[in-house]
Amino acid sequence: MFRHHPQTLLAQRLVAEGRIGELRYIYGSCTATLPPDYFRRDRALGGGALLDLGVFPLTAIRLFGGSPQRVYAEEVRRGESAADHNYSAVLRLPNDVLAQFEAGQEVARGDVLHIVGTLGRVIVPDPWLGRAEKVELSLQGPPPHGDPVAEFFDVDPDGSLGAGKPFAISRLQFDAVSAAFAGGEPLPFGRADAVEQARVLEALLASSARAEAVVLDA
Repeated sequence: MFRHHPQTLLAQRLVAEGRIGELRYIYGSCTATLPPDYFRRDRALGGGALLDLGVFPLTAIRLFGGSPQRVYAEEVRRGESAADHNYSAVLRLPNDVLAQFEAGQEVARGDVLHIVGTLGRVIVPDPWLGRAEKVELSLQGPPPHGDPVAEFFDVDPDGSLGAGKPFAISRLQFDAVSAAFAGGEPLPFGRADAVEQARVLEALLASSARAEAVVLDA
């Protein structure tokens, strides 16, 4: 749902306009501390850090950088039959772009997205729930030290998005689907996108299980 939010569209616009220069690196995190018996930690129910939380930064990495060509992942499990509780991955994307994400179910809460280029970076402080009021553009400053210079952009200038309300942005996703049903409008993200997400998740799971890099077919 976060891909429908104006803060994500704003970040995409800043990157497309060349404000950060050439894209070089993407970093995302989605972590929280969950109770030991929480159902999203149950492997039998499809739980674990990657499938519960890692799907968000992975989606963002694909959105800004394209489909990964190679992935390497590590996981931490509490016992052979347990689900992964903490997960980290490095991904190689087209055009020599690198990406990294972390997902954790027993880590202090941390949601952030950085899109980094040769001139600066876009920082989205609350990328998955869309509760932040601003997106930061951090540009490299003048020599000799190049200390960053920050510029902030309003996400919800007229207050129409319900800023500060978790999952209020679900309405934006609902509106897109409703438009497709009612008027035949194409969906921004369709079947191929879902299949590609599943393909990369499968490669990540294989990588963390074998502790080796996995190359994805073109």
